[in-house]
Amino acid sequence: MAEVDLDGVDRFWSSGSADTAGTSITDHTRFRIASLTKPFVAALVMQARDEHLLSLDQTVSPLLRGVLPDGDPITVRMLLNHTSGVFDEVDDGNPAEDLDHLHDPDLQAQGRRLMEEAAHGGRVVYPDRLIVALSETHPRYFAPGTGYHYSTTDYQLAAMVLRAATGAAGLSASGQKMCTR
Repeated sequence: MAEVDLDGVDRFWSSGSADTAGTSITDHTRFRIASLTKPFVAALVMQARDEHLLSLDQTVSPLLRGVLPDGDPITVRMLLNHTSGVFDEVDDGNPAEDLDHLHDPDLQAQGRRLMEEAAHGGRVVYPDRLIVALSETHPRYFAPGTGYHYSTTDYQLAAMVLRAATGAAGLSASGQKMCTR
């Protein structure tokens, strides 16, 4: 699929099969690419570091106000090397149960709407902010910087940091989003 902006009008072209059954690709076809995007996020973070837009040792919470607790000691480096201790909602969580523990009623309502849509066969992509909020309903695996645990949520946060540091509003998070079909 290709997207081209011609004189301010987006045009989409697609061709080929979306799966081995021969389902046609459309401009709404989504492909799950899982952890393949983590190296791209890491490379973009390193590029932003080289351009002095962020530091690997800066804490994340000032860049993402309201996403992590104020004063949280997690650094950009900890996100990239999976030493933040942040719970991995994508791989270890249960969003249906975790929604009940969200303190933000708007995020809770958004999560319920998305789950309802998924229950009715809709394709749903959970936004980064919701994934992080769901992960924060769990205790940390360990204090930041004191252990290692592979966490997709770390890369959700890294992409959010990258977006905040660069102002790239169109940057899609990490591609690790929980997606239901």
